[in-house]
Amino acid sequence: MRTLLYTCVLSAIVAVGCQSRPSAESGSNSNVPVAASTPAEILRAEDVLNALKGAKIPIVEEVTYSPETDPNKLLGRPHQYIGKASWTDARAKGSLPDDRTMTVEVFASTEDLENRRRYVEAVTKTMSPLAEYQFVHKNALLRLNHTLTPKEASQYESVLKAL
Repeated sequence: MRTLLYTCVLSAIVAVGCQSRPSAESGSNSNVPVAASTPAEILRAEDVLNALKGAKIPIVEEVTYSPETDPNKLLGRPHQYIGKASWTDARAKGSLPDDRTMTVEVFASTEDLENRRRYVEAVTKTMSPLAEYQFVHKNALLRLNHTLTPKEASQYESVLKAL
């Protein structure tokens, strides 16, 4: 008897989960994937970069990536960032080019942003040469190399939070 009850409950759950969404005629875009949590305002990587330059942060060697030029090959891929820009901060004092590189990644959903943030944090936390500052605002993840001072990093954070 219990097996029959469990089977009925499981069947009901599956049936509810497989129901179609309202059609386009009923006012819903049924073909558009819905993120579980989408930020109210979507920032673009260029928006963040322009705000930083406007705040007189010494940005040089900037690049805004496309899906073809992204070195990680994640831009535009499912559940990854939808925009990315990198630059060098003239104040960063690293001996290698990567020691001076800063990045902003923007996401379509809060979940995608948090998954990326946790992943990057887990990787960089275990290897001190990879340590970085991370700041999140709206749909943007700002990643700053550890060669910046805390005061310099806080300047970035202030500009980001003002967007």
